[in-house]
Amino acid sequence: MKKHFTLLLTAMLCTLLAVAQVPQGVNFQGIARDNNGLALAQGTQIGLRLSVLQGSATGSTVYSEEYPSVTLERGGIFNVVLGKGTPITGTFSGINWQGGSKFMRVEMRQGTSGSYTALSTTEIMSVPYAQTAAKAGWLDYLIVEDRKPSGTSGGGGTTLVWNTRSLNTGFPSDTSSGGNIILFPNTGKVQLKPGTYYIDGYAPAFCVNRHRAAIYDDVTGDILLLGSSSFSPVFNSGSEHVLTNSEIKGFIKVINPVTTIVLKHYIQNLPIYNGSSLGASVNIPGVQEQYSRLVIQKIQ
Repeated sequence: MKKHFTLLLTAMLCTLLAVAQVPQGVNFQGIARDNNGLALAQGTQIGLRLSVLQGSATGSTVYSEEYPSVTLERGGIFNVVLGKGTPITGTFSGINWQGGSKFMRVEMRQGTSGSYTALSTTEIMSVPYAQTAAKAGWLDYLIVEDRKPSGTSGGGGTTLVWNTRSLNTGFPSDTSSGGNIILFPNTGKVQLKPGTYYIDGYAPAFCVNRHRAAIYDDVTGDILLLGSSSFSPVFNSGSEHVLTNSEIKGFIKVINPVTTIVLKHYIQNLPIYNGSSLGASVNIPGVQEQYSRLVIQKIQ
């Protein structure tokens, strides 16, 4: 039976950083299905071609790249990084993210050879932060993430309570260049000095039914920002494994000498896979897993 593909999950944007340099990239995740709407089997090989278009869904191609062979995870899930494939047109570092809107076209094929089928073209609603931070007029910024060795899940968590999420890696370091934002990686706490901050981030959950993230004041216990209400169905016979994010966006004004924040996550159930309720691993050899993420910008 002839197969076709559909996208279920949207692109997730983030910046990848290494110790010696900053190779920016855009995380892209999706699900490949057959023409009956069923996810393709784990281990199936597909090819991907991603293109960045200028100005509109039919605009000129400013960058394109190919992933000739991508192995699907359980549930037909695939994960790639735009900017890390084999370039076809242009260079990722040469994209002018501030030069008008950008769209991403996704093309797929089943197998490692043959022609591609166009699936979708959608606007990229945000841009890699390290590409634009110096030009955006922010007073200061820091990206904090939960990173773990390849094959390590996001953690087990406890049901019906607010679980403290790990935040153990800061970019470009654990302290922002202006010294206003400090990550304490051993505790996952982030200290903010007086000012107004805009926070944009997410926290994933896997097969837990309902879940929601929040940013707490670590001293007062007050909820400063609530994330979106999300749903990741608990696995049972005939269902799929789906990881979903609770997204957090909003402003925090710090008046006291410092405010210390923590990221917490409320989950309804535990999955049958012990230790993965706060994120299932992709297990790409040599590539760290990345789970929770906050981009903290001081704007005043």
